Amino acid sequence: MKKLLFSIASLLIISNTYAQRTEEYCLVVGTAKFMSTKLSISVDYGESAGAFADRRVRDEESGKVVSFNSMVDALNYMNENGWEFINAYTITAANQNVYHYLMRRRLVPGSQGSIAAPAEGTYQSRATQRQPEPQETVSETDVQQWKAENKKNGRSKNDMSEYFIKKEN
Repeated sequence: MKKLLFSIASLLIISNTYAQRTEEYCLVVGTAKFMSTKLSISVDYGESAGAFADRRVRDEESGKVVSFNSMVDALNYMNENGWEFINAYTITAANQNVYHYLMRRRLVPGSQGSIAAPAEGTYQSRATQRQPEPQETVSETDVQQWKAENKKNGRSKNDMSEYFIKKEN
């Protein structure tokens, strides 16, 4: 009987030693900055930290705090770093909204779970990134011709966009 119990206990211990975490979670907390439209974002990875620990997101190269225009901007930043959105909730304290986003990241076996800068360099808010100028591929005469032909059919501008996209391909 002792041998059987010892064997079962050994199997349980051995099976637990090979278990590895496959995911990690974090909580992104956003609060409004004083006299600003931007948000202060902090990230809680569930690690013990002092009461006055600074958990704000910082640029890895300069060490400066990254400023976000909105929670969606912070969500895009986290997504670019491999995090996946799970849940969101808001708590109102002292007439100020505090936004909480729960996020998950799948771990690669053997990797350490820490936030890393994007591969192409430092993060830039999509609002501050330069967008390329659109290239006009449809002439004004094509548009006028389409309008004249399809005015009677009651087609919308969305139909016109789809028509010219198909025409280009």
